[in-house]
Amino acid sequence: MKVGINGFGRTGRLIFRALYTRYPEHPVAAINDIAPPEFCAYLLKHDSVHRSFPAEVSLSQEQGVPKISIPGYGKVAVFSAKHPKDIPWPDAEVDLAIEVTGRFTDAEEAGTHQADKVVVAAPSKGADITVVMGINEKKYDPNRHRVVSNASCTTNCAAFLIKVLDDNWGVEYALLSTVHAATNDQPVLDRAHRKSLRRSRAVLDNIIPTTTGAARTVGKVIEDLAGRLDGNAYRVPVRTVSIAEVVALTQRQPELDALKEAFKEAAGKSPYLGYTEEELVSSDLVGNEHSCVFDANLAMVTGRLVKVAGWYDNEWAYACRVADLVAHIAEGQSKKR
Repeated sequence: MKVGINGFGRTGRLIFRALYTRYPEHPVAAINDIAPPEFCAYLLKHDSVHRSFPAEVSLSQEQGVPKISIPGYGKVAVFSAKHPKDIPWPDAEVDLAIEVTGRFTDAEEAGTHQADKVVVAAPSKGADITVVMGINEKKYDPNRHRVVSNASCTTNCAAFLIKVLDDNWGVEYALLSTVHAATNDQPVLDRAHRKSLRRSRAVLDNIIPTTTGAARTVGKVIEDLAGRLDGNAYRVPVRTVSIAEVVALTQRQPELDALKEAFKEAAGKSPYLGYTEEELVSSDLVGNEHSCVFDANLAMVTGRLVKVAGWYDNEWAYACRVADLVAHIAEGQSKKR
């Protein structure tokens, strides 16, 4: 399956890297971004957080079309359309488009991509299905689902925290707080933000409270909990790695040791859930591929009130999940044939 990526910012470039390293059988055939092609190639090659791309990257022109070349991988067309419907994916034989701009997340607009399948790397209003790998990917139906949301990095983490609690003790209600790394959406110096007053403040100097729909989106992938989850976020001045805390009222009272053991056992069965008893800080998790790394030392139990926490590299782990979802969809297409 050939892939196209619309939006070659931090997340788009890391999804490219994840597909390159994990799934060379599903190559990126084209990218689309309004940035000049030389910037796309340069920023793919050099990353201040995740270091250099693991192969040589160069840029050339073929019949007027810019191409990023990677030895042994092939040439990647670089398009510059402003709207998904105008991207010439068929020229690059793209089968699946990944929407990563953050602008065209609604299924109505994402669905205008000229590709058989569309993955939205964000929560998506109206998507045919929202998938969190390791939670509900088996519900994906290649015959019914064309526009597929991969939710957010925070939902991918929180879903595991909530699912283990719900599977073992039942969750009545839960609140999520994520202490989240800064993103490109936030200014280095104060300036007006398109949506949020608080997010107009300088990211390097503040802890910035903001909203998140991550907890509510968990209700889309664990449907029995819909309407019983909510949350917020605090943006902090680190470049990557965030931590999600879930406070839940459970139906049955867990013992702390049993709670830790349940997460340890679940982590042993899932490639997406990690478990640690080490005294870690955020920089220790840079480059970690798990959707959630349960921190046993941060777990607390008071009666039926439980607090659990999980680390996640909000950039790299999420990029890996998008790549995993692409591979899962490709497998479904293969079986469909």
